[in-house]
Formats: sequence, structure tokens, C-alpha cells
Amino acid sequence: MGFKVYSFGSNGKNQLGFPHGEDLMVPQLTLSTDVGLDAAFEALFLSTNGQLQKIACGGNHTVILLRDGGILMTGNNESGQLLGDINCKSINRWTKPDDTWNFGYQEGSKVTGQSEKNNNNIEYVVDVTCGWDFTMVMTSLNKVYIRGQGLKGELGAGPDIVQSSKFIEVFHSDDLTDKIQIFSSFQNCVILVTNRANGYSKVYGWGSNIKCQLWSPKCKSVFEPSLIYETQDHVIDYVSMGKDFMVYIDANGSIVHTTGNLPKTFDLESWRNRINLTVLSMWSSIHIIQKTPTFKISSYGFNMHNQLLKNDDVTGLKVNTVALGSEHGIMVCDEDDKVSVRCWGWGEHGNCGSLQKNKSIIINDRSNESSLLNEVMSISKENETRVDVFGGCANTWIVISD
Repeated sequence: MGFKVYSFGSNGKNQLGFPHGEDLMVPQLTLSTDVGLDAAFEALFLSTNGQLQKIACGGNHTVILLRDGGILMTGNNESGQLLGDINCKSINRWTKPDDTWNFGYQEGSKVTGQSEKNNNNIEYVVDVTCGWDFTMVMTSLNKVYIRGQGLKGELGAGPDIVQSSKFIEVFHSDDLTDKIQIFSSFQNCVILVTNRANGYSKVYGWGSNIKCQLWSPKCKSVFEPSLIYETQDHVIDYVSMGKDFMVYIDANGSIVHTTGNLPKTFDLESWRNRINLTVLSMWSSIHIIQKTPTFKISSYGFNMHNQLLKNDDVTGLKVNTVALGSEHGIMVCDEDDKVSVRCWGWGEHGNCGSLQKNKSIIINDRSNESSLLNEVMSISKENETRVDVFGGCANTWIVISD
């Protein structure tokens, strides 16, 4: 078992894991469990059999979470969003956590970038999400921590703490029947707490509220986790967050609540009571996916750079997966003899791929800033592989797993 990670797009702070700092328009291998590809990766994986679970992207930093709780990171550290040494302004290659990621480790234990899930005394990361200048994690003990910078209250630690180079605990639940999920966007954080016993859902949020994305009336900032929505009528499944709005989706795949500065063309009433929807958001647009009877995407919002995909563009394609970045989209399509990855939207940093036939030119030439659906990679079906995609702030991530 293993994986390969390819990345391209914005790389000004080495957030793609490449030390040259150049934006890329062609997917490049940045990380692999096949240590034979690059001896520099060997020390990162030790004896781990961890598979990649998630890639979380901030404005200029990136965190990878492995399924065994391991963490890898690269990119901007000017606000301490990754490491405790703030003299280290940027991490230019993938590295493991320092001791500021220790959480509840017992005395004498050491940070290895991975954890023992079968040891109840060890607190390990089970989810991670990033905003522009901050990193938020949830641990195995139902605790939520945050670090970095948050001038609009994103750290959730009160008005006097706007920067921290170590994690601050901002939330925890002692009720083991609570299911906790974390979400973030540009300058906002959200915690969704669902009690497994009674289905009661509570949503806590903080950060910027200048567009009433948390509650009305508007205010500049909410500095601590505050209850912004609760219901016993629906089990909230997730919150889809744009830059200035939020969409709440229940376990039936129905939109049940919205807040903030929604796209003017979006009409909640026209979607109310529909089920089996998947709702994804860029910073400035909402994208509603219906997979049956055939794949259909309905998009609302900013479209100056082709962010709103047209259904005609996907006619005849078997779409398996869709992921969104800040202002672009990525999809995985199943074809006869291959799996293809395609991008669309605002590609100013090369994050929607190259239009050049010569793929040896990898540095972004800004020729595809407003991208129609563009194939950026194809993977042969000769071997059993899984393809996952993740979208960041003007960058794109492709993970190929055995």
C-alpha cells in the first residue's frame, strides 16, 4: 500500500512542497511513499503504513493528514501556523511536526509525525482544516486546537490573542456520544457537534462577521466559539463555507439553512426539500451536485473566470469526484481505459493546468487564467488505483493510491 501526491498552482511560499517558489502549471510529484523515487522522502515515512486521509490548504501553507494520525507540512510559517520556531518563516520541503504538536502525549513520548491509535493515553489528530493564516485540528479526545494568525478573531481565543505559534485549545466535548466536525474558510471557523444518541445538532462559529456569515446583525469579528445554529429537526451533516456565506446540509442531503452574503442568483426556496444533494463552495460561488439519474451541477455566483461550470461541459463524462479550491474546481472522470483529472475556473497561478502541448514546460506562463474544463492528468487503469483530488488556494492536488 502506498500513495503518490502531485501538486501544481500557487507556490510562492513553497506550499506545494517545492523549494524553488515558482508557480507550476503541470502536475509534479511532490510526495511519495515509494522512497526509491527520492531518498529525501525516506525519513518522513519511517515504518508507517499510513494512507493519506486529507490535504488541508491555507493561504500559503499546506498540511497533510495520514490515516494513522501522522502529519506532514510545508509552506508559510510567518505566523507560526505550522511550527513553533517563528524564525523559520517558510518551510520549503515536506517536514514532520515539532513538539508544539504534542497535545496530550505522555511524558517521554516523542513526536514522529504519526501516532498509535490503539493507545488511549495518546491524543492524536483526526482532522485538520486551514484558513488563510491559521491551522485548526481536531483530536481523538474531542478537542479542537488552533494556531497561526487571526486578525478577525479566527483563533477563537478572545480579542487579545490574534497570533500564536503554538496550539490553543478552543473547544472540547466530554460527551463521547458527540460527533465533532471542523470546517474553515478564508477568515472563519466552524465546529459542528452532533449528538449520536439524540441527533441534536449544534453549530459553533467565530471569525469575521462583516457579511453576517455567522449571524445577524453584522459585526466586525466574533472572537470566541459561539453558538450560531442549533436544531432537533435535522441532523446536520456538514457546512459548506464560502468566503462570506455558509450553507447547512442535513443527513438527507437537503439544504436546511443558509447565512451570509449568498450569490444573488441562488434561491434557497427552489432547492428546499430536495434530497441527495452535494453542496460545495468556492469563495464566491455555490455548486450543487446531483448524481442521479445523471450527473448534474448547478452553479451560482462569481463567473468572471469561468468558475461556474456548464452542464454541457460534462455531457458524456462519468464524473466520480468533484473538489473545489478557492476559485477553481477539480473533477475525476472514469473513462474506458483511464481515469482523467480535469480542472476549470480561475487559473491565474497555473492551478487549472497548461494549454501547451509541450508538457515539459512546467512553470506557469499565465496562459490559462480563465479556464474551461481542461484535462490535466490521465491515469491508466492497468493497475488497481484510487484517485483523490483536493483544492487549495489557487493550487491543485492529485493523490494516486495503490
